[in-house]
Amino acid sequence: MIKNICHEIGESLYKIYRWVRHEGDSTSVTLRDFESALRLKDQELREEKENTEAMATRRSKEIQELRQIIKNLKSVNHQLEEANRISEAHIFSLQSYRPELTTDEARRMYKELVDGVSDWVEDWAEPISEPDFKPIPPWLEAKHRPACLEKFILFINQHRDLKFSIRLPDIDQEVLTATVIRFLYENVFSVAFTGTSGYHYETIMSLAESMIHHMDPKLDLVAVRIWRAQACRSLIAHPDYIVDRQNHVNALSSQLFELLEFLPKKPKDVYRDSIQSMIVEPAVRLQERFLTESNLFHLSFDSRGPEPGSSVRRDLSDAGLASYIYTKELVDIAKSNRKLLLDKLDPPPNTEEVRENLYIMCSMYPALIKRGVGERDDYQEPQVVFKEKILVAWAPPDVKIELNSRMRQGHLYRAISEATSHAR
Repeated sequence: MIKNICHEIGESLYKIYRWVRHEGDSTSVTLRDFESALRLKDQELREEKENTEAMATRRSKEIQELRQIIKNLKSVNHQLEEANRISEAHIFSLQSYRPELTTDEARRMYKELVDGVSDWVEDWAEPISEPDFKPIPPWLEAKHRPACLEKFILFINQHRDLKFSIRLPDIDQEVLTATVIRFLYENVFSVAFTGTSGYHYETIMSLAESMIHHMDPKLDLVAVRIWRAQACRSLIAHPDYIVDRQNHVNALSSQLFELLEFLPKKPKDVYRDSIQSMIVEPAVRLQERFLTESNLFHLSFDSRGPEPGSSVRRDLSDAGLASYIYTKELVDIAKSNRKLLLDKLDPPPNTEEVRENLYIMCSMYPALIKRGVGERDDYQEPQVVFKEKILVAWAPPDVKIELNSRMRQGHLYRAISEATSHAR
């Protein structure tokens, strides 16, 4: 800075000197004039220096102020980052401790349960196809025969589709599978919790409803459902629930054992243990998983079906008929239990032909339904994750099928009828 000022002073003096020499011949230049010009230039340079120093001072002050602003901003940014970290921690504390159950995972888990029941029935009900099958287990005393059939007959008679279908030939194992799954539907998937845990679950659901309808400001639906799922997980982890659960599993295993007591030819304890480990435990485990998800999963039978053994009823509109038929897995008992795809028939039947020729027999297992939360904080439309499976008979005029024939009846039905008639 000083070097530049000195350089400027030197240049100014040189210019004055040249001016004096140039003007010396034509004008009268005195020493006083020179000194006056020099003082003027010196004052200009001094003022310029003062302005430069003042500007430097201002710049320095501005830099200090900017540094302070940056320091303050860093402090505020640190505080915001800390607040954001705490907020994220709060948000994550409300979210699941594990990934949410996806649609594909729910479908796979439900299919595993259904396939497991079917495999169990196939294993234990295999003797039904034997010519000398008698529905009496070896450990029962003569005076108890056929008391072991009473609960099975009572259960079957409470369900019109099972009561009708057990009479049909060649589908004994399918009907038994449907019976077991119907038992699980009524005693596991339609009942959240039992004992004191059931009371606590009802309290959780009541509080969740209050959060949705009575809080001000209104709570987000997703937050409420996450809270409900977490509360149910806490309930399932509670020691009291573990006791209730085991009692519930034991009771259901005993009930299902008594319901199907006529089947086994193997040791009684092995049979009872297989019911608990292969049927009841997996079902309870799956229901617990459904109850602890923020998305709602539940099983559902379609109640719009016709009387078993009847063609599709006419009080369904065309749209209702399409919704009933094409949202289900149809298995044709008239074609060796092969899957029936109406739109793949040649030629595809029209609506009137479907009404006339499709006979509904029995529901094998219910559909798995999912309901999530949409973008506008409301429930999404129910989504069918796993279709309901129904035994049907596709019987156009050129296919003869005897639905009520006494000549061909289910082997299990005949054996039960004989056992009960001999007891009278």
